[in-house]
Amino acid sequence: MTTYFQPVNPLQLSRDEYITIFYRAFKKRFRGNQTYKGSEVEDVVSYAVVILCGNYEKVVIKHPCPINYSGLRFANIVTDFGRRQAAQRGEGARHTRVGKSLDAKHSAHDMARIHERQVYESTDQVDDALLVDEIMSSLPLFQQKVLRLCGLEGRTTIEAARILGVTRETVSRSYNTAKRNANKTFGAAA
Repeated sequence: MTTYFQPVNPLQLSRDEYITIFYRAFKKRFRGNQTYKGSEVEDVVSYAVVILCGNYEKVVIKHPCPINYSGLRFANIVTDFGRRQAAQRGEGARHTRVGKSLDAKHSAHDMARIHERQVYESTDQVDDALLVDEIMSSLPLFQQKVLRLCGLEGRTTIEAARILGVTRETVSRSYNTAKRNANKTFGAAA
């Protein structure tokens, strides 16, 4: 007769109860703040729950009380989440930009001016305006919105996600896809 390993839970909590208690205890540690160390609290809490769900069987054996587990893991999860976000933005573990152009902000401002059809100072700017219009017309509507918000207006992916009513990951993915499509179609000038 084979016996299968069953997690021991002295509090006799179901999986859903354990995760719910952990979620509430972990969120309570932020004391009602919307952001913490530059990250959205909801994103950090969601990340913590995903980590817990992936390792539930191991966690419940070692830490039968979800409240204690939330206290033990709080600092580590916040740090891990911050590092993951920095890596997605192209920054190192110490949150420093890698390979960022020094004049990127200036370039974004110039593109926004060109796109808004403000005063053109040379024929090059007219050509740039036509290129921006051509690039935008070649992209799907959602990617156009994302490129306008993040690329031309200089908003962060979190701000764009709030405006569009989608997740930050969706905005980031669409922005990168739009840039990749523009580069494939129009070359490095795009």
